Amino acid sequence: MDNQKYIFFVPTKKEASSIFRSERFIETDGFIYLKDVPHTVAITGIGKVNAAITLTKYLCKDLLNGSLPLLIGIAGAYRESGLSVGDVVMVRDDFFADDALLTENTIKSTDELGFPVCEGNKVCCCSASYSLPVCDANTVSLISGTNQLAQLYRNKTGASIESMEGAAFALAAASFGIKTAQVRAVSNYCGARDAQEWDTKRAFVALRNFVNTEFSISNEHI
Repeated sequence: MDNQKYIFFVPTKKEASSIFRSERFIETDGFIYLKDVPHTVAITGIGKVNAAITLTKYLCKDLLNGSLPLLIGIAGAYRESGLSVGDVVMVRDDFFADDALLTENTIKSTDELGFPVCEGNKVCCCSASYSLPVCDANTVSLISGTNQLAQLYRNKTGASIESMEGAAFALAAASFGIKTAQVRAVSNYCGARDAQEWDTKRAFVALRNFVNTEFSISNEHI
């Protein structure tokens, strides 16, 4: 573990309660927090918009107090990535993969069309000193529930995983000159819905073990 202080941001209550082993939440000053845990854990809500709004509000209220925002949750992996369900990874570059023009066989990003979301339609996350594999991610609103769409996303960016919040979360922070970190556990494979091999329990256990190892949260909490 490094000496940096962190505030955990988690997309959903289900993820937060499963990772940190608490079912109690409290709403304070417009934010939803998980109670009975030794670290600050805030819920962003699912998707790009909720993640960006929540972090922006947090930063506008100047609540970080020198801590680094750490986004943590589950993600789907592209089969070509070589990742397995239950693997935990740290995200490096996160792409706005579906801010794009879709044709029958290709995706052309808005950056290529001349109106980027940000430079290269990607945001770089901070690489903290964890013993985790590092990979790139796609952030999407249109989840890849077909092999064709999964392949289009994968071919476009070369990313290994897919989530719904990361790039927007990191871009919101970057607009304030702040870095973020992002850790994900693979809960399923991207592509055809009937072959995604979901195992959220395994992913949650992996994230729980990561948090316990890196942040010294005692067994009574996890």
